[in-house]
Amino acid sequence: MSPGAQRARRTSRDVVFPHPVYAAHHWVAVVEPEATWPLARELLDVAHDFAVRKHGNAVRRRT
Repeated sequence: MSPGAQRARRTSRDVVFPHPVYAAHHWVAVVEPEATWPLARELLDVAHDFAVRKHGNAVRRRT
């Protein structure tokens, strides 16, 4: 993707796109979510649930 296209994508509102810096870590970004808020909220919930499970597994391995 060209730098101009990447810049336009990062400034688009209400679009889910790979985070410009942390995409390699599976992060996404949304600028001013309105219609995409349900999707953004679902992604946040899934990520939180995963983090909780990962933390619980780490705690269990230490004991």
